[in-house]
Amino acid sequence: MRMVSVDVSDLDPDRSYGLCVHVDLSGTGALQSGDVINTQSLPVPPGARTGW
Repeated sequence: MRMVSVDVSDLDPDRSYGLCVHVDLSGTGALQSGDVINTQSLPVPPGARTGW
């Protein structure tokens, strides 16, 4: 499994941020049957900081 981190800066606790991930198992670079997609939307927790 390959882990990838996403660096963000200047998080605004009054906003909500979303992340969409496409795992390209077919290797085509396009969304196809058998690929994996995941989406998640989370509020920024109070006191959040970057560089976790």
